[in-house]
Amino acid sequence: MKPKFGIFVVALTASLTSTAFAGETQQMFNAADMQQLFGEKSESAQVAILSQQEMQETEGAAVLTKLQKSSSQSQTSISQAQKSLQQYQALMSALSDAMKKINELQQSMIRNMR
Repeated sequence: MKPKFGIFVVALTASLTSTAFAGETQQMFNAADMQQLFGEKSESAQVAILSQQEMQETEGAAVLTKLQKSSSQSQTSISQAQKSLQQYQALMSALSDAMKKINELQQSMIRNMR
């Protein structure tokens, strides 16, 4: 029972704290918060609590960024595939020309043998 009660107290405290900070736009984390979140590299992190409006304005930005990166990677893959196809077509054309030359040489040899 005690662990559940502890979790409830933490959740309630977090809820009340976030409600209290909702009106502030740029409440900075303190040093202890930064150390707990980021460990030894906390000095270089610049973090601020977002207001409810700021969170709504940026909602989905991470997903959009991920989609844009994925789209860019897909474009690169398509471009590489097109280049490979062009190289394959050029190789097949050269092979076809070589086969025609071989066929002509064979025909010439047959005529010369008669």
